[in-house]
Amino acid sequence: MPSPELASSSPATARIAEAGMALALAFVLKVASVRIMPAGGGVSLAALAPLWLFAMRHGAWRGAGLGASFGALQLMLRPEVVHWAQALLDYPVAFASVGAAALPWGQPVAGCVLATLARYGAHVASGVVFWSSAAPAGVPVLQYALAYNLYVFPDALVAALALGAISRRIPAARLVAKRP
Repeated sequence: MPSPELASSSPATARIAEAGMALALAFVLKVASVRIMPAGGGVSLAALAPLWLFAMRHGAWRGAGLGASFGALQLMLRPEVVHWAQALLDYPVAFASVGAAALPWGQPVAGCVLATLARYGAHVASGVVFWSSAAPAGVPVLQYALAYNLYVFPDALVAALALGAISRRIPAARLVAKRP
């Protein structure tokens, strides 16, 4: 008979393993991306899908933690940094928004939209505050930041289509198990 400590740590161990696999898969899918913006930003091969799925399975806080880890990993390996606060906004804060996918429990589409809007907001805030010098002459900074960061939406759409394709093959009840 297993010890009580071992039995109680099993779900946590499984969750950590799942988080590691989701993070690794997301990063591989992010590396296979098309960079479309000059100072960073592009469309990945559904990198958000494993992160959103983890958040939907394990809740907003754990999803936010995994998303922030993903952002920090990106910051270490492919940084586009002009200021330390911008680095926080564009990487860990923007990707911590992944956790928002879990907030409307049972409504994955609404969750993915909410997570995407939160990520867009973090990137726009960073653009307004720290990338204003990149705005063309005569273009208001907010307008520039709103337009520049539109790449977030096709990136999210690719991830949503991937989740939709997966959910057609695997019943949603198995994909998004009841949260522990």
